Amino acid sequence: MIFFSVLRTLIMKSKSNIESAPADDTSLREDNQNRDFEPLSKIRKGEVSLDRASQLMDRQAVRQTTQTVAFYAQLSHNEESPGLHHTVAFDSVKTNIHNSYNRYTGAFSAPINGVYGFIYTLRMSCHNYGVFEFIKNDEGTIQVNVDGGCAGCAGQFTTGSVILALNVGDTVYVRTHSTISPTGHILSDRNGSPYFTGWLIAPL
Repeated sequence: MIFFSVLRTLIMKSKSNIESAPADDTSLREDNQNRDFEPLSKIRKGEVSLDRASQLMDRQAVRQTTQTVAFYAQLSHNEESPGLHHTVAFDSVKTNIHNSYNRYTGAFSAPINGVYGFIYTLRMSCHNYGVFEFIKNDEGTIQVNVDGGCAGCAGQFTTGSVILALNVGDTVYVRTHSTISPTGHILSDRNGSPYFTGWLIAPL
């Protein structure tokens, strides 16, 4: 009799535990839902990706605004009988990153300190003569002469190039010589257009 009494007690306790278990589990789930947990991986992923993207955009903007300088411009028309000290304004601008070249004055102004490279090409009518200067802050740095024969009617070409260290605000441009007057015209047509180009090699 004692054995059956103990057995009955154990069975009743087990049944009571089984019946109460779902209620406890439901309470636990409801408690977790009320806390409105956010997965840690999701939070950290969002924060890191946004912060990283912001940093990359800032760096790219700084690099583009401070270290990308370049221009390329052509002369779109003939310069009829230019005189002494005549600045050639290459008016057809093809590239002007940083907007440092002025198509009206023909001058480039350095936006940052750096080493710059420049090239210009001129074309004159056949059997004429001209001396051109590359000017930095009103001081001539190199001279190129246009003087020689012609191949057909295309005219005669000459090219000058220079590498300069410039400070902010220094200007460079191309002009005719200050004491040697050119003869003939500077030509620009389907046979070729004079051009002026420059770019930042490295900031200082």
